[in-house]
Amino acid sequence: MIQIFVVAAVLGVIVTIHEFGHFLSARSIGIAVQEFAVGMGPAIYKRQGKGALFSIRLIPFGRYCLFDPSIEGLDRHGRPMCITKRKALEKIYVSVAGPVFNFALAAFFLLCSFLSSGSR
Repeated sequence: MIQIFVVAAVLGVIVTIHEFGHFLSARSIGIAVQEFAVGMGPAIYKRQGKGALFSIRLIPFGRYCLFDPSIEGLDRHGRPMCITKRKALEKIYVSVAGPVFNFALAAFFLLCSFLSSGSR
């Protein structure tokens, strides 16, 4: 039974890092993010950050980064804040950032594994 919880926790970390990659990359180029959520279902905790709502949901499975398709404004560089109105390369950048963060997480764990093994 404990193994099920461990697997769920590890997968939760992996998916959270993945979605955080989308979130950071979108924010780095001025795309509006409506919500970054951990879990699904009704929210049990919400906090409004700078431009995005952060929430923890009742069902601990699933995470998401919700982009705001209705926003009409421009970012500080004069580009639209809505992801649907951005250039293809910018959309690709945001899409690829999630898997890149997963590779970075794997590299971090691999490095920790090498460093902890030492010279036994």
